[in-house]
Amino acid sequence: METTARPAPPNKGDIINRLIRQFGLKRYLEYNKFDGATYYDDIVCEHKEVAYLPERSLLDADNLQRLLEAAKDAALDAILPLDKLLERHRGNRFDIIFFDPVHVRPEVDQALQVLPRLLNPGGFLVVHDCNPGHFSQTTLQRKPQSWVGETYKAFTVLRAHNRERAITVDEDFGVGLVWNVDLDLDYSTDFDVDYFAFAERRQEYIGLLGYDEFLDRTADGDAARLFAQAPARETVQLLALAPDGPVARSQSPGAPPAAVVSRRAQGQLFWRGAGAAFAERSSCEWPISFDGKRQHLRFLITDLDAPVAQLRLDFADSLGAAWLDSLVLKDSQAQEQWRWDGRPGSFKDVANLVLLETPAPARQLFLLATSADPHFDPAPPAEVLERLRSGWAFEVELVPLPDFMLGLLSELAAGRAAAGALQRREAALLARLEALERRVGDGVGGRGEP
Repeated sequence: METTARPAPPNKGDIINRLIRQFGLKRYLEYNKFDGATYYDDIVCEHKEVAYLPERSLLDADNLQRLLEAAKDAALDAILPLDKLLERHRGNRFDIIFFDPVHVRPEVDQALQVLPRLLNPGGFLVVHDCNPGHFSQTTLQRKPQSWVGETYKAFTVLRAHNRERAITVDEDFGVGLVWNVDLDLDYSTDFDVDYFAFAERRQEYIGLLGYDEFLDRTADGDAARLFAQAPARETVQLLALAPDGPVARSQSPGAPPAAVVSRRAQGQLFWRGAGAAFAERSSCEWPISFDGKRQHLRFLITDLDAPVAQLRLDFADSLGAAWLDSLVLKDSQAQEQWRWDGRPGSFKDVANLVLLETPAPARQLFLLATSADPHFDPAPPAEVLERLRSGWAFEVELVPLPDFMLGLLSELAAGRAAAGALQRREAALLARLEALERRVGDGVGGRGEP
């Protein structure tokens, strides 16, 4: 029986070649990471040039070998920082530039503001890695396999000032396209982007369109049709940066007033071996937003050098409240190895945390952090911890509640705690009364009754 091989999904090379063919482009420049995956040989264009971004600041043991291998075949005089790239091509212009960044800011922002200056009017800047699929791909630290870092943030900021000139094809981690027509390139880059707000509204943040739609829009070689945009339906919200980090929310130019920012916090999972203490190096963080929406936290357990004896979950690093739905431990093949049974009594070492359980049948557990260090041990069985290896994931489903509810819920918790204390006191008094009655009864019986 013959099997038909599935076609490979479209990639950045396919998108670049489509633009070259449909728009009759003649001059191509590739500005790529020195150890990046190049499509240079696959690009079909009348005139081609390549240059590499210097990565000295990112040189580490993990990518040293790749850099050495790349250096065997590369022309080292093609390693050019932005200023040297401009100097080399002073007076030259290209019809299309492909930019595969090192994924960190402000370097990506600077390149997005400079590279269009090397384009002919109406030319195209193609930017890779503008649409991360998961938050785990957006870390600041370079990581193996899928890593896109902060490129999506820089592209979002550019598009906030050039909405009608920037779109993203939804293939190969997002291939951003910028049309060099009346671009505003002198905007401030002192803005951050919240990943979870981005993930909910990708269409508006980066102008996302599918590959089939990209093919249709380029069929007649009309760039205006390719970049045609419907009126904005939602605000692209940017976090204004202060020296110490994001402090306030701004909005895209001409947009309606921005919404209030939900407070952010960090969840953290710790793991330790027998006799060891919990430490930052043996932990994983995941951001949460106190916005009343269901969130999935995925803590990846790595770098184990000894069997795990205990886990500790800090659901947040601040005061706050949340409904907890589930805790699941999965192996490296995403197979479930343990699931919390829903009973708060199964937790161990609970600290700075009030646990309130709703009545059956809709049992849910309410978490109320009473300090900035709430934590507990979810207490999976010892036999599960013995099997735990690097690459396993601890997954949490919860609904962090907005801060305006915190005061009310704190009063509710205090009331429940007070009621519980009264019930315990009443039970203790009743027990003492019953004990006294038994003693009196024993005493009367011992003297005999007439």
